[in-house]
Amino acid sequence: MIVTENRLVTGRFQKGQSGNPGGRPAKLAELTVRCKDMTPDVLQTIQDIILNVEAKDADRLTACRLVLEYGFGKTTQVNELAAANGGDIQLIINVDYGEDNESD
Repeated sequence: MIVTENRLVTGRFQKGQSGNPGGRPAKLAELTVRCKDMTPDVLQTIQDIILNVEAKDADRLTACRLVLEYGFGKTTQVNELAAANGGDIQLIINVDYGEDNESD
């Protein structure tokens, strides 16, 4: 592990030392403010697409999905697994530490 001057051997930052001493770049903050300022126009555009009966169905559906995902969060996908006979699945995890740790 490479130890930098503001980190401990464990990889954690020393107390009182920042991992980002320069702070967040000013341009990023400016971009965030500009995007937030455009929000009403963006929402109006999305609404216009949804209500436009002449718009392509795919475009209207995408606009609807944006509203739902940002308003209520993305849906989660749940997958259930079962063995071929419907029984339990056996999970085997092999960890390779890169060295032969066995004693002879």
